[in-house]
Amino acid sequence: MKRTVKNVWAAILAMLAALCLAVGGVLFVQTESRLSANNNRAEAAGNFESYDEIIVLKDADGETKQSIFESVVGVGSNYGATQYSGKKVCLTLGENWTLSDSVLMLDIPVGYDITLDLNGHKVIRNTAASARILP
Repeated sequence: MKRTVKNVWAAILAMLAALCLAVGGVLFVQTESRLSANNNRAEAAGNFESYDEIIVLKDADGETKQSIFESVVGVGSNYGATQYSGKKVCLTLGENWTLSDSVLMLDIPVGYDITLDLNGHKVIRNTAASARILP
C-alpha cells in the first residue's frame, strides 16, 4: 500500500514538473518574441523622421492638389515666402496626381525642407504636345 501511494505521488510530481516546464517554455517564447518585436519597433523608430507639418495632397473641399502645393511653396509674388519657409514639411499624396499641362515640374523654393511622400500613389506628367519643351 505504501508503495502504491509513493508511486502516485511520484506520478503527480512528474506531471507537475512537466507542466512547469511547458509553461516556462511558452513564457520564454512569448518573452523572446516580445523582445524581438520591441527591437523591430526601435529600429523603425530610429528611421522615423519628425515634421513640423504633415499635409495631405488630395482634391477635397474645393481645393486641388496643385492649389494645396502652391499654398505651401507660394505663387507669384508670394513664391518662397509662406508660413512653411524654414519648416520641415511632409507632403503626402492621398491619391494619384496628374499634373496639368501648365505644370512641367514641382518647383521647391530655396530654404524649404519638403519631403514628398508618394504613399503608394503616382505623380503623372500629363504634358500635351504643345506644352512639351523641345530641344
